[in-house]
Amino acid sequence: MTEQTQAKIKLLFECNEDCVFCTEKVDEKDKIKYMDLNEVKKQIDGYCNEKNLFLVLTGGEPTIRKDIVEIIEYAREKDIDNIAMQTNGVKFADKDFTNKLVKAGLSFVSVTLTGHNAEIHEAQTKLKDSFEKTIIGLSNLVDSEIRVMVYIVVTRYNYKDLSKLARLLVEKYPTLEQIQLTMPCISGGALTNIYEVVPQFTRSYKYVLKAMDIIIKSNIDLTIDNLPLCFLEGYEKYSSEIKTYLRERKGELRTYEAERLSNRMHKIANYTNSRRSHKVKADSCKSCIYDYYCDGVWKGYADKFTVNELIPIINKRKEDINFE
Repeated sequence: MTEQTQAKIKLLFECNEDCVFCTEKVDEKDKIKYMDLNEVKKQIDGYCNEKNLFLVLTGGEPTIRKDIVEIIEYAREKDIDNIAMQTNGVKFADKDFTNKLVKAGLSFVSVTLTGHNAEIHEAQTKLKDSFEKTIIGLSNLVDSEIRVMVYIVVTRYNYKDLSKLARLLVEKYPTLEQIQLTMPCISGGALTNIYEVVPQFTRSYKYVLKAMDIIIKSNIDLTIDNLPLCFLEGYEKYSSEIKTYLRERKGELRTYEAERLSNRMHKIANYTNSRRSHKVKADSCKSCIYDYYCDGVWKGYADKFTVNELIPIINKRKEDINFE
């Protein structure tokens, strides 16, 4: 696989939705809510000479910045070919807006969709008509022929209906590059509203696997995030943590994240080490064949629920492990 550097720039913390699971729902006084344009350009300058750069503009919601076209154009002027964005897709319902960003150089978009209908989706986004706008936005992005993936946060609101959402996506958007299912990161809104938002693994994983089966049968790539490997027996190769870990270990991937604090730039390098510092395992995990590879669960999950759900896989040998 080609060596790659992923650089994520958090442009702002504000959003036009108010998602109950949002990891950015934090009250930290030292976080500056908006990275000014000069700092954004400085960050782009710092990354632009990296080998095979994949630049990710994230937030908050990047599309609500008035200078978002200028930011994309600047990155493209620096000969960055892979310019990506993480978005809720609402503003892409405007086809002219979509065309402007694509023309400026946007080449990959990850759109968050949290339900197969307005009732489920908008119960989580707290924005009226956001389901319709996100669906239209997805259509506009797919029609523009840039690379598009859909990001699904698995919550108590939607886990029983994940198969319906998976069918909607594979039938309506068969040219999607990827669909990612992710259990909530236990921070921000997902931590504050944990009993409302976060489904326990033992209750939800079978529904997740059914949705995965639907996606696997399509031509759309699939990843699953934040679900421990003991719940993914037979599906291990789809784990995004495994994919990231193996690429980092081989020296094929470097990941940087940047956000503006009150007196410094905060950067994270090596996603696996950063992620694992916030996760824990059960004592029984030491006997699991996947202990070396598995991250475990978020500390917040362990504190509010339990790690006793984690059942070690002991019916395999190390030489039988294959993540291909």
